Amino acid sequence: MQKNVIWLWRRKFLEDEALCHMDYHTLNVMYEGDDIRIIDWVNAKNGKPIWDYARTYVIFYEYAAGLKRRYMKQVLALEGYSEDIFMKAVYVTAVCRLNEHDTKRVRQLIDLLF
Repeated sequence: MQKNVIWLWRRKFLEDEALCHMDYHTLNVMYEGDDIRIIDWVNAKNGKPIWDYARTYVIFYEYAAGLKRRYMKQVLALEGYSEDIFMKAVYVTAVCRLNEHDTKRVRQLIDLLF
């Protein structure tokens, strides 16, 4: 039941789909001078960008908590999402992340948002 509700809610967003990395974080960005390359595209898929942004937020919450607030402000400014909508996407993404990476930090984030 919970998975069905989450799936329906995820499909609700009307924004266009785009190529999403789905594992975008600082360890997957390589720098050489002014050249920047994003690596590790194994999880990439076509989807709605809010889920890619939300997944990165969850990863930052787990491993680089000091970056999460600044990251969210940048996303909201860039994409025009409300904080409420973005945090709902973060909640759904965190619940989904438990299937692949069940950690205390992810559970803490879910409890904080619920």
